[in-house]
Amino acid sequence: MIRPGAVIFDLDGTLIDSERLVIDAGADILAGMGIADGRALLTALVGIDAVEGQRRLRAHVGPRFDMAAFDEVWNRASREAFDGIVPVMAGAEALLAELAVRGLPRAVATNS
Repeated sequence: MIRPGAVIFDLDGTLIDSERLVIDAGADILAGMGIADGRALLTALVGIDAVEGQRRLRAHVGPRFDMAAFDEVWNRASREAFDGIVPVMAGAEALLAELAVRGLPRAVATNS
């Protein structure tokens, strides 16, 4: 077996459950706007750049959708969600501890 020289992690959805917090916030806002399938829509946008994500969101909800207003409210709700405890992904702490015991360098690279 090849022993890696280092391990690089993505942060969101790998080490911390931040994606769920952001999706929950956005889905709640969309539900308040009468868009019932917001959670599935936003989940499908994970990992997509902002421009493409906005294009897909607008295609789904229609051209009259006020993207700027939605983004402002969604960003505020997401920041509020991060003011609380951001859950660690199951197994992440144990994995990081094991890598430390093995002396493997660790790093985080994130698109966020």
